[in-house]
Amino acid sequence: MTSGLFHPARLNQLDGVPGINYKDHTVLFAAENFQEAYDGIVALIRVATRGYIRILNDVIRDQDNASKIFDEVGTRLDFVWVEVESGRWEPPAPPETQASEKKYFFAR
Repeated sequence: MTSGLFHPARLNQLDGVPGINYKDHTVLFAAENFQEAYDGIVALIRVATRGYIRILNDVIRDQDNASKIFDEVGTRLDFVWVEVESGRWEPPAPPETQASEKKYFFAR
């Protein structure tokens, strides 16, 4: 399976990751069946769309109160890190889904 992207989506952060065949903004991976290929593509989309954060940051930077927003982001990150390090933070429970509820594009 080959997956290529267009800006601002990007997969370059996967370059050098063992087991990932990345070259020229494209990732190549093998899948045993349709579901495995679909799950791989969905995972790549989650990674690739992290590049959208740059656009969000540009929009915030253009706002009159940008420094206040970025300060608040830093404060919240610090808070989460302290909560994790202190052992008080617990990850949210994953949503419960049954195998029969799992759908993909064009699922029938």
